[in-house]
Amino acid sequence: LGDFGFNLYHPLLLSPESKSINPLLTRGLEEFREHLGGDLTITLIDGIGHQIEVHEMDMERIEQAANILKQKQELHAY
Repeated sequence: LGDFGFNLYHPLLLSPESKSINPLLTRGLEEFREHLGGDLTITLIDGIGHQIEVHEMDMERIEQAANILKQKQELHAY
C-alpha cells in the first residue's frame, strides 16, 4: 500500500511521549465495543477480496506494527 502512495502511519497511533500505543486509540476501541453492545467486531483484510472479522485486538502487536510503520516512514521506505 505504501508503494501506491498511501500513508500507513499517523503520529496519533503512538503516544507523543513514548513508543507505546496512544491511549486514545485503546479508549476509542473500547468505546466502539460499547457502541456495538458488548462484542468488539473489527473487519480486517485477509487478502485480495477476502475479509475476516475479529472480536479482539492484541494491543501489543498493534503497538509493534505502529512502531515499524513509524520507522519506515522516517526512512521514507515502505
